Amino acid sequence: AAAEKAALQARADNLTQEKQALQELARLLDNYFALHQNYKKDQETYRAADQKMAQAEMTYNCLERAFLDAQAGILAKGLKDNLPCPVCGSLHHPHPATLSTETPSEDAVNKAKASYKKSESTCAREKVIAAKEKLDLLFKQITEQAEIHLNVIDTKEIRPLLAQKGNALNEKLAALQTQLAAAEEMAQIFTKL
Repeated sequence: AAAEKAALQARADNLTQEKQALQELARLLDNYFALHQNYKKDQETYRAADQKMAQAEMTYNCLERAFLDAQAGILAKGLKDNLPCPVCGSLHHPHPATLSTETPSEDAVNKAKASYKKSESTCAREKVIAAKEKLDLLFKQITEQAEIHLNVIDTKEIRPLLAQKGNALNEKLAALQTQLAAAEEMAQIFTKL
């Protein structure tokens, strides 16, 4: 009777360990889906930041080009025939640059550059990369555990199999608990004899 009780207890312990492994797999799966949701949000944040950066870069480039073009107009305003150009040294100036009426200030160009550099921050990108790495690692753990405990590698089958196997384990554990209780009663009866 004692040997039967020990064998039943060992089976119950094995089933309990298997149940805990399945619960851990379910927890990993829940974590994966929560992380995946956050990953999607981080991707959207990154895309928005990337678009903002592209807009800031375009604004900066346009202002800088206009500013530099205006510098040529400012220099050309002071050109005189038979006097050397301060840029190229030519004595003849057949097509001098014209001064634009909408010339951005150097301060405006610097502010646009600062805005572009600030938006260029890779923080959002790094967050997306880190989240992707976590997801990949968690996915690997899930597939390895699913293969070990559920004999499946298709991730779509994990959730239903977890529920199915969990229910079967609960039934087996309940039956073993009943058998253990009966074995305990028998052990007590034998000790009284």
